[in-house]
Amino acid sequence: MNVPVFTHVIENGYRFLARTSRYSAWKHFEELQLNQWLGRDQIDILRWRKARELLDHCWRNIPFYRDRWREAGVDPARFTGMDDFKHLPIVTKADLIEAQSEDR
Repeated sequence: MNVPVFTHVIENGYRFLARTSRYSAWKHFEELQLNQWLGRDQIDILRWRKARELLDHCWRNIPFYRDRWREAGVDPARFTGMDDFKHLPIVTKADLIEAQSEDR
């Protein structure tokens, strides 16, 4: 198999990161390599699973988002698909600056 030079360099870079870092770069690279061949339905399922993980993480670990969502009456545990993201309140740069100044 004739592998392009660029691909060879990237793969070796990820292998190096996998050996020298706690970051699991190689695992992510392998996942990307597999995901490029998924069909549209499989991509949508994967996208929703990752979005669900992100929502759950934010709810459990980031008080800023948890408080914002509660104030807006949004419970991400009730989300059933990507379309539900439209219910999340918009967060502006000013909101983030204000929250950061309150944390000091």
